[in-house]
Amino acid sequence: MSGSVDSIDVNGVKQDTFRARPWIVVAHQSHILHSKCSAPAVCAKQPKGSDQTCLFCQFEAKLPNLPSFPDMTFPRNRLVVKHEEHGYGIEFNCLEALKTVRRDEDGQVLEVGVADAWKEARSDCEFSKRILKKFDWTFGTDYQGTLMPSSQGNCISFEKTSETIDMERLKSRDEILFYDSIDLYEDELADHGVAKLDVKIRVMKGYFFILLRYFLRVDHILARVQDVRIFHDFNTDYLLQEVSRREMSLKNTDIPADVLSDPVKLTQRLTLVFQENHKLVFPVE
Repeated sequence: MSGSVDSIDVNGVKQDTFRARPWIVVAHQSHILHSKCSAPAVCAKQPKGSDQTCLFCQFEAKLPNLPSFPDMTFPRNRLVVKHEEHGYGIEFNCLEALKTVRRDEDGQVLEVGVADAWKEARSDCEFSKRILKKFDWTFGTDYQGTLMPSSQGNCISFEKTSETIDMERLKSRDEILFYDSIDLYEDELADHGVAKLDVKIRVMKGYFFILLRYFLRVDHILARVQDVRIFHDFNTDYLLQEVSRREMSLKNTDIPADVLSDPVKLTQRLTLVFQENHKLVFPVE
């Protein structure tokens, strides 16, 4: 299998398209969201959240439980992988991820487990006093991607499985036909760490592999990584999905600065606390 990347710019959004038949991969990348309404005179005359309003107002209307967005929110960035003929597939985008920021059963936003410790460690920080009680200031998400139905309306089925992704196969030195890395959002937690969600894809001759990673580091408190891995062998009729979470306390630890700032290096030191495998079976058309 071989192919070329078609790149176009549509209204400020760069779109890279790669065909790995029968699949089509489209990566969208653009600028960050404005920090306030960019067209108040126009938005004031339109229905709240309509497509005629600016992106900030659209996000504000669709995310009413978030009093603040991440410092760097990429509203138009997304990765789409779909069957070119039948239309089913999976998508990753910022809006759907932010919709899953954790809340409790009564609709109130949960404080993450380290919030009190973080607040105590940063008692002189106005940031912690201002927002800790309002929402998950780390923008923690359980987002695993958005499944797309086929053009006939049939959905991909979801089931647990004991089958695992062949990690040794992923380490092979086969030619990478297509690769992209897309940031969905990032926040520096008022200079006290980082919370970041991004998605990467690589397409090889016989398969594609996707990694959606939520990386959290609260300085001197906690490091957490939640990974969603998606693997598809072109000879099968399903996707393999692995969801895992790794954590480690950063209290009283002596970790080099270059490791703390590198999600890949830091992840190798974290303890696995959760893992589950799923099979996403394609609909019969």
